[in-house]
Amino acid sequence: MALIVVFNEGASPQNVTEVIPSANTPDYSSRTDVLVNPNLSSVSGVLRRFWKVVGSTVDPMTAGEQATVDAATGAAVDAAMRTEAQGQFSGQVSTGQALRALVHVLLGELNTLRDQHGLAPRTLAQAKTAILNAIANGDVDE
Repeated sequence: MALIVVFNEGASPQNVTEVIPSANTPDYSSRTDVLVNPNLSSVSGVLRRFWKVVGSTVDPMTAGEQATVDAATGAAVDAAMRTEAQGQFSGQVSTGQALRALVHVLLGELNTLRDQHGLAPRTLAQAKTAILNAIANGDVDE
């Protein structure tokens, strides 16, 4: 049994994707994207997402590499949140039904007031488009 470090061989830097504390070494003997029993002392106290493989060692990423990882992670989380929020109003996520019902009720109230002022009513499709655009554009970000 051995410590196995799996890394993204084609990336630059070659970031560590998995650490297997006790693995059967022959299962990994033909793989080129692993290190067997590497010395991890240089990454002690460093978050694993900031580990990289250089040759046959595991080293901490530079500050610039760490900033790149953080930016990519932040962008992925932001995109996932926007997709989830848009799915709630497009009917792709079941938890969005309550939000769509709320918009429907509020739209009815709004249209009552618009009618009193001689304005055309807003449709549910118009509200949906406006909401999806506000999410996509970041208009509702805090």
